[in-house]
Amino acid sequence: MGVTLVVLELCAGLVLHIRAGEKRDLVAVTEEATKTVEPLKKELTNTLRDMTKVERNIVLAKQLRETHRWSRLLSALAQTTPQDIVLNSIATDPPRWAKPKRNTVATRKPAKAGSSSSQVDAHAAPRPAIQGILVRGHAASHEGLSVFMTMLHASSVFSAIDLRQMRSDQLEKQETVSFELRGQW
Repeated sequence: MGVTLVVLELCAGLVLHIRAGEKRDLVAVTEEATKTVEPLKKELTNTLRDMTKVERNIVLAKQLRETHRWSRLLSALAQTTPQDIVLNSIATDPPRWAKPKRNTVATRKPAKAGSSSSQVDAHAAPRPAIQGILVRGHAASHEGLSVFMTMLHASSVFSAIDLRQMRSDQLEKQETVSFELRGQW
C-alpha cells in the first residue's frame, strides 16, 4: 500500500510537472502576444482617430458644398474655362441683391429727431433676389467662346447661358473676341 501511494504521488507529481511546464509555455506565449498586441492597439487607436478626423472633414466639406453656392460656381468656372479664354470679371445679376425671404416684412424708417417712435415703410422697394451672374472676358476665337459656352451649359450650374455682348477687340496686339455672358440659375 505504501508503494502504491508513492507511485501515485510520483504519477501525480509527473502530471503536475508536465502541466506546470505547459502553463509556463502558455504564459510566455501570452506575454509575448500581449507585447505584440500593444503597439497594434496604439496604431489602431491612431488610425481610428485619423478616420474620425477624415469623416468630420468630409461632413464639413459637404456642408460647405451645400451652403456655399459660390464655391461650386467658381469651381465649375475653373473646370470649364479653356486655356484660350481669359475672364476679366464675374458679377452678380442684379448687382445689388438680397437673399430671398420666406415672409415679406415691412421695413422700418428710423425715428425722426425728437420723435420717440419709428415708422413702418410699407412702400420701400425690396432688393431683387439674385438671378444669375455676368461673366466678362476675352476669347482667342469665336470657336473658343462657343466651346466655353457649351461647357458651361453642360456643367449644369446654370439653367441657361446667354451671350449678351460680343465684339472683335485687340488685346496685347492680338485679335480677340471680347464677350459678356449671363448665366441664369
